[in-house]
Amino acid sequence: MSVSTLEKKTVTDDRAARILRKALEERSGRLTHADAMAVTGLPRYQAETALKSLVRTYKSHLEATDKGEIIYDFGKRLESRLAVPLRERLEPVFRALWSGFKLIFKIAILGTLIFYFVAFLAMLIAIVFARSSGDRDDRGGDGPDFFMPLIWFWGWGPGPYDPHGYGGRVARRPRKPQKAMYKKVFDYVFGPPEVPRDELEDEKILLAYVREKGGRIAASDLVALTGWDYARAEEEASRLMASYEGEPEVTEDGVVLYVFKDLRTTAGEREAGARPKLAWERPLADRPLTGNEGGTDAAITLVNAFNLLAPLWIVPIFAARTGIDLESLAGPFLQIPLWFSSLFFAVPLARWAKESRARKRRARWNARLRVLRRIWLSGGATRAPSTLAEGPAEEAALEALLAPLEADITAGEGGSKMLYSFPRLAEERSAVESARQLAGAGEKDAGAVVFSSGGAGDSAPRTEEG
Repeated sequence: MSVSTLEKKTVTDDRAARILRKALEERSGRLTHADAMAVTGLPRYQAETALKSLVRTYKSHLEATDKGEIIYDFGKRLESRLAVPLRERLEPVFRALWSGFKLIFKIAILGTLIFYFVAFLAMLIAIVFARSSGDRDDRGGDGPDFFMPLIWFWGWGPGPYDPHGYGGRVARRPRKPQKAMYKKVFDYVFGPPEVPRDELEDEKILLAYVREKGGRIAASDLVALTGWDYARAEEEASRLMASYEGEPEVTEDGVVLYVFKDLRTTAGEREAGARPKLAWERPLADRPLTGNEGGTDAAITLVNAFNLLAPLWIVPIFAARTGIDLESLAGPFLQIPLWFSSLFFAVPLARWAKESRARKRRARWNARLRVLRRIWLSGGATRAPSTLAEGPAEEAALEALLAPLEADITAGEGGSKMLYSFPRLAEERSAVESARQLAGAGEKDAGAVVFSSGGAGDSAPRTEEG
């Protein structure tokens, strides 16, 4: 061995992370701090920095041994946290195409729906007048008076025959502000606009929970906060540690805790009432299909149904009564309105089918959350299935949660009934509560202010000597 190999080597943190990544690609994805030093030749502080960098970049979770050693498990192959599945990569393209279609179809709605409704209504009026004229010739009657109220109501609402109609002077109560009619039509077809959501909302909930719990959490806390299983909760915990300078700690019982002391420091108390809600306190809500009143949707349906049926009913009669060649009307007054009106109904019908499937998924998820709440409130103690789930949906959710939550299944008295317990939940909750009680209150203290950029006017008063 030459003397030069004992000289201190200088390696950047980025280079150290690349060295450790290459080592992981050539061996098993499980290693301790000592393994990281041995396979890379890096000093401990730099091996730890490289491990944190890889945890931040690649999916992983932690394991604890009975000796208190932490094992970092990156799986059989490194899988980037930043890797985007093909479906998500294509999602912006689909979203752009959908937005373009919505814009074009909205423009078509503004013109086509109204145009064809008025055009077909005019044809209907012409047919009625032509028929009434023939009736007068035959009987000398006054035919139009019979059809005019119906036509007037279809086109404009209450007509001159209604004493309380638009021409009346009956006092009306002031109406509440309503969205414009064209917006109601758009919502009928495409659904109400989505409420903008803060893309970092989930992250803020996680961090608020960590701060509220004394900077110390276990995987079970993340299960309760997100509704996930242990595998995904552990993966999320490793990401949080890498992103927010957390450290793993192993209790005497071998429970892994995730400690974020730096997140506790604050310049003031958190506002009252801002307690982060657990997963079952945030169930998924169904979205309204249109957001309109039932009468509005019914009126829109009738108008488009009229436009859909009119080419098959009114147009042939109109052509026969007026002597116009039907083939000349086929393009603009048969094919276009038929295609447009069919598409006008097809889009909300497809949304209804999609929303029906989504509601079933939300119902299953909410059933899972209700079961998870009962498991959490039980503290993981042994319970009969009937105390944890009510109804077929919750029973199915309970069965699906047994393996992911590492449940123990035992036979009841006489072996006729099964009993469920969740020992990991009980152990982690006990361990993390003890750790929180031992945590120093001084971790929250940001320290005394020794300098302020606010100037002398904002600082504490001074004596002449000071």
